[in-house]
Amino acid sequence: MMHSEPFVTSLDHTDAYKRTMNAWQWTHFRNLPVRFSFHYRNNTPYRLVDLVDENVLRQDLEALRELSFTDDEISATGREFSPFNPVFASDEYRQYLKQFRLPPIGVARQGDTYAIDAVGFWPDSSWWETFVLGIVAKRAGQTLAKHVYGSRGMDEAWRQNERNLRSKTERLKQHPMLQMVEFGTRRALDPDMHDFNVGYLASELYAWQLVGTSNIRLARKHGISSRGTMAHENFMVLAALFDGMGFGEQAIRRSQMEVLDNWATFYAPYSGDALLVALNETFGGKSFYEDFGAERARRWKGVRPDSGDPVEEAQKAIAFYERCGINPRQKVLFFADGQTTDSMILHHQMFNGRIKDVYGPGTHMTNDAGLPTLSIVMKATHVYVNDRWVPTVKLSNNLKKATGPVEYVERYKRIFGYTSTFTEECHC
Repeated sequence: MMHSEPFVTSLDHTDAYKRTMNAWQWTHFRNLPVRFSFHYRNNTPYRLVDLVDENVLRQDLEALRELSFTDDEISATGREFSPFNPVFASDEYRQYLKQFRLPPIGVARQGDTYAIDAVGFWPDSSWWETFVLGIVAKRAGQTLAKHVYGSRGMDEAWRQNERNLRSKTERLKQHPMLQMVEFGTRRALDPDMHDFNVGYLASELYAWQLVGTSNIRLARKHGISSRGTMAHENFMVLAALFDGMGFGEQAIRRSQMEVLDNWATFYAPYSGDALLVALNETFGGKSFYEDFGAERARRWKGVRPDSGDPVEEAQKAIAFYERCGINPRQKVLFFADGQTTDSMILHHQMFNGRIKDVYGPGTHMTNDAGLPTLSIVMKATHVYVNDRWVPTVKLSNNLKKATGPVEYVERYKRIFGYTSTFTEECHC
């Protein structure tokens, strides 16, 4: 078997939204089994099995299962996250983290790719997402560096990364009111490169430009904020749970707002609207705005469209707030889908002063070294309820990102009044 250095040596090398979701899931759904599954969208000419060695992949995953949260990491979690909800510093949650180990995960070669599936109680299996994606991105990147740069390999990739990073930083500083959160953990070319890039951004951008990073460990190391709220899985899992319990289609439609209301009840009493940026397109933006309403619009800090045409999505958000009698300039619009330096500057020039525009570049900030980047995801795909596995569905504002069995996708389209025809290839 091939041996290699471990992917990471800390379970805190993950995104803050995993921590905020974990406490919420652990409080309300700690005994709900959920399956997470990996998917490679085949956006490059390369077969994944040729890019990632199966033995190394298995070794990386098993090494992660041997890790645990250290006492220092558990204490830091209490200090950093308890202002959002005291549960983070509670003895019971601290004990949960102390005993936590990642649940079993399966790997099988499946044609040109790998089937990677993790099954466990929701708060446990959910942790796997960022780690699996990070491992695949790193191991595939190492192979691609050899293909593209030959013997220079990762050394040349590092040089390209630093050159590109300097250029991006110089351009962003020319727009000093442009604010961003670095979102690149899941598809970073290398965790050490990610570390370097966050440190560089923190030292070179204006202090107010880099609002933070999604990565908990790197935020702590570089003295900046860790930022994140929730992912699509909250909405996908609750809708599937309601479906499996036979609550009916109206309940499935209502589940999206139930997630938001429950989340606000969990966090807002302690931290106001700090974690109230609503992901608005799990089942399409149309149903979100129809159901969100003026009262929630006033309570929540803003919205995060994670798919669709960004200009159209920004215009829809502004129009929605105006219909609710709310000044859009008081609300946040978080652009987080495939953001690049060019797109951030363009959209900032278009929407600065009309709404509080903030950006979440991911792959562009941590995997931009002249190599092809893989479009990879790991989603909650099934919920175990009433003795059966019920599929989850994600529609999004881009049909290329839709997930779930075809018949379920069509059913959810009808339930949520989905009418979008927008499609765009996924490049990261």
